[in-house]
Amino acid sequence: MSVKIKIPDAGTAVVENGKWKYASNGYIRDLLVGIDEERLDEEVGYHPFPDLGIAEMAVSLLGGDIVEITDAPKMEEGVIY
Repeated sequence: MSVKIKIPDAGTAVVENGKWKYASNGYIRDLLVGIDEERLDEEVGYHPFPDLGIAEMAVSLLGGDIVEITDAPKMEEGVIY
């Protein structure tokens, strides 16, 4: 799964496999330092989809939106596939 976020006046970034894989510029890259899987574990605990959890944390701390989720899990009858 990969999750793309957009932070106003900063740019876009993509988290994949628990790490920030792309940042549109150095400013957003600097903002995202420390928002990672380790911090997610410390502040939230277990998250079934770490990439989504990291992106949600970044958006809640910095403002902005999640704009794209690739390979999103499917849910059928309460079961996630």
